[in-house]
Order: sequence, then C-alpha cells, then structure tokens
Amino acid sequence: MSKYALGLLASGLATNTRLTDFFFTHNNLEEFEDAGKTFLKSFENKRELRSLALNSCNMNNNLLLELQSAIQDHTKLQELYLFANKINSDGAKHISAIIKNKSFLSSIGLSNNKLYKAGAVEIADNGLKGKNQLVKISIENNSIGNEGLQAISHALGSCSGIQELYLYNNEIDDEPIDAFCTFLKNQSQLVALGLEFNRIGYKGLQKILEAIVDHHKLEKLYLNQNDINTQAGESLYAFISNIKNLKELRISNN
Repeated sequence: MSKYALGLLASGLATNTRLTDFFFTHNNLEEFEDAGKTFLKSFENKRELRSLALNSCNMNNNLLLELQSAIQDHTKLQELYLFANKINSDGAKHISAIIKNKSFLSSIGLSNNKLYKAGAVEIADNGLKGKNQLVKISIENNSIGNEGLQAISHALGSCSGIQELYLYNNEIDDEPIDAFCTFLKNQSQLVALGLEFNRIGYKGLQKILEAIVDHHKLEKLYLNQNDINTQAGESLYAFISNIKNLKELRISNN
C-alpha cells in the first residue's frame, strides 16, 4: 500500500468508532513509518474492537509502541494476530502491555517473529497470566526453547480451555518439559496440537502423550521433524489405541 493510500485509510478509520473486526495483511508499515503510526493511531477510538490482525506488516518496535498506545485500554479485544512481523524481545514488552488487561482474550497469534526465550518469558510473566478465556495460541517459529515454553505453561496454569496450540520450530527438546506436560494435562478441550520441527525425543514424547491421552476431543497431532525414534513405539501404540477421535497424525521425518 502506498503512503498516500495508507493516509487515506487512516483518515477514514479515524471517523469510525464502531469497528469490531479489522484484518490487514502484507502491507509494509515500516516503509512509511510516520504514515504507519498515523494508521495505527486511528484505532484509538475503536473501543468495540473484538478482532485485530496485522500480519506481515513489518511491525517494528516503534510501530508496536504506537499500537500499544492506541489499543492498550481496549478491554473488549478477543483476538490479536501479529504473525510474521519484527517482534523481538523488546517488542514483546509492548505485546505484554497490550494484552495485560484483555480478560476476554481468546486467541493470540505471534508466529514467525523473533521472540526467543526472553520475549516468551516477558509475554508469559507480564501479559498471559490470568488469561483463562484463551482457546487458541500460535507461537510458531520463534525459537522460544524449553525455558520460554515453561514460562508460558506456568503463566497459563489456571487456563483449562485451550483448543488449538501451535508451537512448531521453537527448539523444544525433552528437558525441562514437565511444566508443559502439566499444562497440557489440564487442557481437556484440546483439539489440535502442533509440535513439528522441534527436537523432541522419545522421553519427551512419552511425557506429552501421557499428558493428553485422556483428551478425547483431540483430532490433530503434528509431530513431523523431531527426534522420535523406535523407542517411542510403545508410547505411540498406547496413545493411538486410546484416542478414538484422532483424525490427523503427522509424524514424518523422525
């Protein structure tokens, strides 16, 4: 989108106070950062906003700060999607501030950013705690590691309604994984679990499968590209035999 078009969009949005859903993807806000900030500022009066998606928009820390300023107090927000931006561990502080008071938050998407462990811990400790309405979490391809995963698991300890959880390519291996498994065991509504492109071995897999073996709503389990070997055979057999509703199992390239 050109700078001119972005300015026109911002001007139009500024007059609308009833917008509830906005989806904006593959537009480079960083290229025209001042216009991008004006565009983000136009969400300041959108108190009824329920769902916001700003995917692949090159959102850097300056733009995230503007977004924080605009929607930090929008307590009705339920869905926030910021896939494929430039959110690093410093940007994670803005995410924490945005979601901290969002008690109705049901879905958060932060895949394909650069959170790493520090960013995941920041969002877990200062943003995710108490988010008991969450049903969908996507934090794929952020290299959060086991410590980042552990922080998220602890932060969501009182949440029991997760239906979809996607964590591919996060450098997760077998240890420490107990906190994550405790969290998983509490998610009886789980329908889809994505753990592809990690380093989970048979020991970690056994613990994960034991945690979700009684989740009879589970339909999709993605385990491609891990370190699962033949020693996981018995655990897989017991799991598959028990989960009657499982419709999709991906376990290639292990």
